[in-house]
Amino acid sequence: DYDIEFDSDALGIADADDVRVLTLVTVRRENGVAALTTNLRAPLVIDIQQNVMQQIILTDSVWPVRAPVTDLTTNGAR
Repeated sequence: DYDIEFDSDALGIADADDVRVLTLVTVRRENGVAALTTNLRAPLVIDIQQNVMQQIILTDSVWPVRAPVTDLTTNGAR
C-alpha cells in the first residue's frame, strides 16, 4: 500500500514508466535477532532511462522513518 506522490517535472522525469521507487533498509540487532526497518519517509526515486537517482523527503508524516519490515519467512519465503 506504499503509494507516494511527487512532482515528476521537478525531478526531471520524462516518462513515469521509467521510474522505480526504492527504500533504504536498516538492519539492527535486538537481543541477538535481526530487526529490519525501512525508511518510507525518504525514498529513492530512480529514472532508469536517464540513469539518475534522487532521494526525496516526503512532507506527509503518514509514512514513518522506521517502518518494520515483515518477516518473509512467515509466508514460506526464504
